[in-house]
Amino acid sequence: MKIIHQLVRSIANYFAEFKYSKSIFKKKIYNFLFVFSESFIFPNDKRLTDLIKLKRNNNKNIFIYILPIWGEVYSDAFFDHFLPSLLSKNNIWWLANNYNVKIFIYGDNIFEFKLKNNTFYNEQLKKLNTQFQNLDSFKQDKDRDYLSSIILNTYIEHATDCLNNNATSINLAADHILPSNYLKNLSTIIHGKPFCYSHSHMRVSTNILNSIYEYKKDNIIDISSDKLVFLSKKYPFSHIKHMNDELDSNLTHLGFSWREINNNNYAVVNGVIGTMTFNFIEDDINFLNSLNSWSAHDRQIPQYLLTSKRMKLISSSDLAFLAEVTYSESEFILKKNNKYNDLTKSNKLASNTWNSIVGNWRS
Repeated sequence: MKIIHQLVRSIANYFAEFKYSKSIFKKKIYNFLFVFSESFIFPNDKRLTDLIKLKRNNNKNIFIYILPIWGEVYSDAFFDHFLPSLLSKNNIWWLANNYNVKIFIYGDNIFEFKLKNNTFYNEQLKKLNTQFQNLDSFKQDKDRDYLSSIILNTYIEHATDCLNNNATSINLAADHILPSNYLKNLSTIIHGKPFCYSHSHMRVSTNILNSIYEYKKDNIIDISSDKLVFLSKKYPFSHIKHMNDELDSNLTHLGFSWREINNNNYAVVNGVIGTMTFNFIEDDINFLNSLNSWSAHDRQIPQYLLTSKRMKLISSSDLAFLAEVTYSESEFILKKNNKYNDLTKSNKLASNTWNSIVGNWRS
């Protein structure tokens, strides 16, 4: 299969050069192939037309999927900063008062123990329409690693429930910190729309947490998006520091870059973005079942959605932004002589689509 892929790429690269040819005949061949490619990648899809009609008239159900939680670190993250920020102004309670909300939580025994013994947060979740399942209910698939098996099987269960109830899905994780107004803004943007949405977020180091906890009062973290952007820029994850495209040696070739415009604004180019909201159709369940790894969520899934004209990107931090606390470091190698070069190294449609958009993070 690898040989076939290489052969296809070689043939495609050969015909791609016809774009610059002086030969009229080669130009016509290139234009013909281009029109063919456009129609092949972006066909007229009745599924989207049907989804538009459905969401226009039935748009009051929003189901929230929280990535499975296991271990001490992520169980503590859920109660220390994720849930306190979820309960902040114009977030989960605003959503519950304006939509039919259901929250899907999957956790291991450690998480379940902490949940039962945390009176305040346990009572908050009981007041909301929350469905909790222990991860022991899910087994590893033969063709997937354990992590991918658990995440994909829980996600497919959630997706099926959304599909059966015509609900839009919002996807969150225990290592997130949400600003106030996040869910109000996001639900307002997606209301009545058939698309799947994403937005940029910033990976931050654990050093941010002491500053975040200064905004914690009565078990709730209430922080504005501009303040969260400010702290995220102050305490970035190690990789992010080196994704400044004005550095001579950097990591912008990995698909993400930023540049400081002034004290308040960063220009941001994203290369790898997963879905934050999802409107499922029946074919999506088959597609999710076909995935071998959860790592595809920010690669294959956006690719799949873009080719059916179902994905959109929110590019302003004032509209949608969150911080992702990264609890483990990983090695990286800086690329030398890479100043001002934030061209993605990928040939994937999703990576190049996101790479063409400049967003703004404002603090």
